[in-house]
Amino acid sequence: MFIRKMGQAQKYRDEAGDGSQGGAAGGSGVDLNNPEIQKAIQLKVDESVAGLKNKNAEVIGKLKEAQEKMKQFEGVDFDKIKNLQKQMEENEEMRLLAEGKTEEVVNRRVEAMKRDFDANLAARDSKLTEYEQILKAKEDRLAELVIDGQVREAYIGLDYEPAALEDVLLHARRTFIMDDAGKAIPRDAHGSLIFGKDGKTPISASEWLEGLAERKTYLRKPSKGAGAQQGRGGSRDTTNMTSTQKIAEGLRKQGIGV
Repeated sequence: MFIRKMGQAQKYRDEAGDGSQGGAAGGSGVDLNNPEIQKAIQLKVDESVAGLKNKNAEVIGKLKEAQEKMKQFEGVDFDKIKNLQKQMEENEEMRLLAEGKTEEVVNRRVEAMKRDFDANLAARDSKLTEYEQILKAKEDRLAELVIDGQVREAYIGLDYEPAALEDVLLHARRTFIMDDAGKAIPRDAHGSLIFGKDGKTPISASEWLEGLAERKTYLRKPSKGAGAQQGRGGSRDTTNMTSTQKIAEGLRKQGIGV
């Protein structure tokens, strides 16, 4: 509207033939002293001021209204009310009890107890599994130490080749297990107990080593002096051999076994 008024004022000035004198500095084409321009400016200012006054009055009115409403809550503990409201919202049981739905409350509590129990049971089972794994690792390590110790003792007692001991221990760990009494007992590839010569008791570490030495001749130390072992096709001194070794030697001579 302001621009339109200015355009009308310019039109009036042009029609009056005053194109050389009415302009503001340097003949800009707008005479700010023109009554019509002054009137249009004042009108615009009045409109803006009126709008601000109305807005200000509206804000003040709402503020007074809010203050009047707040007076009725003087002395009220809002934090306490908010906490109580939160408890009421979170505690569905209170609402159900207020509605007389006692059975539903009981069912909800039972369900909550069951969830807690299941969660505790799952946590316990997880912890138990962890302990079982730790215990098994320790038992396996203990069994390995027991088997190594008993086989090592028997190996040294037989005076076999020391350099082959580690190879023998690897075989022993795949063959022996530790029983409840803490003794190393041997099992075959099918998990069956390997018995000794008497057919009643588990084979001892020494007897097992002797049988192993029949298949792995490098376990025995090379003999020296008279009666020393000949080549594979020759004969061996059986004087100090066990019955098992003698049988094996007889089979070897016949080309059986070994």
